[in-house]
Amino acid sequence: MNTFWSHINGIKLTVALVAGVCLFSFSISAKHLDEFTCPNFEIVSNVSGNIAINSIYNSGEGGVFVPTSVSWYFEGAATILGEAPTLVLENLDKGTYQVCVDYDAPTISGEGSCIETICSTFEIEQDFTSDDCDFLDCVFPGDTDNDFQANVYDVLPIGRYFGEVGLPRTGESYQWEGLDAPDWGITTSEGVDLKHVDCNGDGIIGMEDIVPIMMNYHNKNNPPIATEFPINTPNISISFEMDSVNIIPDENQYIPIRANVYCASHNLTLDDLYGIAFSLKMNFDFILPGSVQVDNTRSSFLGDSDEIIAISQRSNTDLLDVAISRINRTPVSGFGRVASIDFTIIGDIVARSIPPSEGHIYFPIEFDGLKAVNLSGQQLDLRPVNGSIKLVKKTSQVGNPKFKSEIDIFPNPSSGNLRISLPDGMALTSYSIINFEGRPVQNGELISQHSDISIDNLSNGVYFIRLTSNDNTYVEKIQLLR
Repeated sequence: MNTFWSHINGIKLTVALVAGVCLFSFSISAKHLDEFTCPNFEIVSNVSGNIAINSIYNSGEGGVFVPTSVSWYFEGAATILGEAPTLVLENLDKGTYQVCVDYDAPTISGEGSCIETICSTFEIEQDFTSDDCDFLDCVFPGDTDNDFQANVYDVLPIGRYFGEVGLPRTGESYQWEGLDAPDWGITTSEGVDLKHVDCNGDGIIGMEDIVPIMMNYHNKNNPPIATEFPINTPNISISFEMDSVNIIPDENQYIPIRANVYCASHNLTLDDLYGIAFSLKMNFDFILPGSVQVDNTRSSFLGDSDEIIAISQRSNTDLLDVAISRINRTPVSGFGRVASIDFTIIGDIVARSIPPSEGHIYFPIEFDGLKAVNLSGQQLDLRPVNGSIKLVKKTSQVGNPKFKSEIDIFPNPSSGNLRISLPDGMALTSYSIINFEGRPVQNGELISQHSDISIDNLSNGVYFIRLTSNDNTYVEKIQLLR
């Protein structure tokens, strides 16, 4: 029997294979609400790759309890398929299944018992055995760490073993299915044969192996981020380029925002970083669809574009996944910017969400998952520091209401040149031209109250011009049309 384990939502999940048949088992943990309450148990069921995963857990910490009985059913049927914490997934039809668990646990105070039955369902969408390979040995295109998922963390082994060469597999399928592939005889530090890292099966670990990851991308359960760290643990932090922006109700505003992800600092550096993957939680309801862009090539701490491999992908409903790894077997030490996140917020939606009594809200970006590794795959400690920007409801884009009506940007549409005229008394300002994806494409300073700038190097399309003076920001939509 081959066994392996991983932590899902903080719970140890054991998956075993006997003669190519997939088994799984689970443990139960309790949540301490107060000393007289019962532990609040919950079953979480989902499918990861070709494995149906069921775990009984609670997000809180506490003692571990064994269920008094377990019953597995095909949904709607009375016949019990199994009565043990593990179920052999052999010769089962596709469909919806149910697991019910009885448990008898003491109260938090230890006085009396909590007796309850909880049930959950899960889907079997495809066969759990393969005619071509033993299940644990199958290659699923995009799953480089052999955890039966393709996600942001699968980029890190590609960077660590970039350029390795081995035996190609037969066929060119990228479909999410178990494929037979010859062993390379070289394993990662985690014990995974490099045939799994060769996602596209061409016998070379390289840039093209990103494609199957993106094609088969899975929403994932991020491991919980630690809350306690060793002394002198460097930070990984989110910093917005502006502290606040003004939101004008009913102005049809589209406001470009940039947030930078920084790793370590001048006073507390990080040694031997080779790759990093993380998830950022943000409110996509405020964001213009399609406007989120990740820039990880502009003077990144991890290297320039020819020194790294990277992906970014939205997962679940409110997460942005990012992974960046070096590819030259040389780690970096020090500190610096890892990536920039550019996006555009929709002013009217934000304005409607601001309570009248407050006049502002904060837009946070928070770390939801994080893994940083050195060249050997050892995980490095980083302390996540979240960031936010203040969104302020205003009646004018600038401090003096008359300025808005007196700022003149013409001609609009433009054939390649713009004149920006500022009112008397308004301090000279800087400007940025932002494309519709929220990415700055041109920056500069206005040297007089009437300045001419050329945008002839840009492609035809719709842009935003952002003027910044002191603490005030003015944004207007412009069109380049030749």
